[in-house]
Amino acid sequence: MTKPTKLNRKAPLNIDELRAFAAVARTQSQSLAARELGVSASTISRRIDRVRENFGDGLFVQSTSGELTDRGAKVAEACQVAVAELDRAREHLSREQPLLKLGFTRMMGPVLEVALGMQSNREDSLVQYAIRTYERTSERQFREFNLRELDMVVCFAQEGAKSRSDLREYLVVESPYTLVVPEHAWIDGALCREALAPLDYVHVRRPSVVAAGDLWLRRQNLEPKHRLAHDMASEILTHIGSGRGYALLPRLWKFSTRSRARFVDVDGLNASARIVTYAHSAKGNLARALRDRLRNAIEALESSRR
Repeated sequence: MTKPTKLNRKAPLNIDELRAFAAVARTQSQSLAARELGVSASTISRRIDRVRENFGDGLFVQSTSGELTDRGAKVAEACQVAVAELDRAREHLSREQPLLKLGFTRMMGPVLEVALGMQSNREDSLVQYAIRTYERTSERQFREFNLRELDMVVCFAQEGAKSRSDLREYLVVESPYTLVVPEHAWIDGALCREALAPLDYVHVRRPSVVAAGDLWLRRQNLEPKHRLAHDMASEILTHIGSGRGYALLPRLWKFSTRSRARFVDVDGLNASARIVTYAHSAKGNLARALRDRLRNAIEALESSRR
C-alpha cells in the first residue's frame, strides 16, 4: 500500500504563492507564469517550492516541467478557487474603501509586510485605503507608475525623478552594500578568504557598486575565478546559495532571502542603495506615511535579528 504524502501544516501559503501555482497550472510553464505575473523566474520557483512544502512532492510530471499530475491538478484547482474567492472579497472591500495600488521590489517584500501590518495612528492617512500590492522590478514599477497603473511605489531611487514637480519622493533608507558569501566561507565566526578564492564574484551593473567591489577585491588581494554581471539580485543570491559565488548587495536583502548565505559588513565600502517611496503630488501624504511605516518596520526587523 502506498503511504499517504505527509503534509506540512506549519507554514500556511499566502495568496502570491497560491496565485503562482495557479498560473503555472494554467500556462504549464514557470517562465510563462513569471512573465504573466510580472515577477522573476526565481520568485516563481520559490513560491512553487512553498506549495510543495505544504502539499508534498508529486505535483508535476517532471520536477522541472509545468505539466501537472492528477494530484497537482487537484491542488491547482484548490489554489484557483482560493484566489478567486480572495479576489472577490478584496473587490467587495475595495468598493467600501478607495483602492491604492502599491508597487514594491522583492527586496522590500518582508519590510512592506511588516509595515502594512503595523498598528497605525489616527494621523496615518493609509488607513483610509484598501491597499493592493504588486511585486515588480524598480524599472517596471516606475514605468507603470508613470502610466498611472500604480498609485505609489517603493523602489530604488530613479535618476531625474527628484526634479519632477509632479512627483513626491521620500527617502526610506540608504541601505549600505555588504558582502554576501556562502555559508561554507564563514568559519568559526569569521570570513575565510581562502574559501572565496575558487568562487565567482557576481555583481550588479551599477557603476558605483562595481567600483566599490573592485576596490575591496584589491584590498583583499583576491582575484575571482570569474566575474559575472547580473541585473537581478535574486538570481545573484541563488548563485551564492548554491555555494558558487559571492557578491556585494544591499544589506536589506538579508530579510528577503532564504538562500544559504551569510551577510558580512565590510568597512570602507562607499556604496549604498537609496530606497524611496514615490507618489504623484496629490498622494504625497500617502508616500510620507508609508515612508514612516517602512522605517519603523526596518527598525523592528533589525531588532528581531539582534
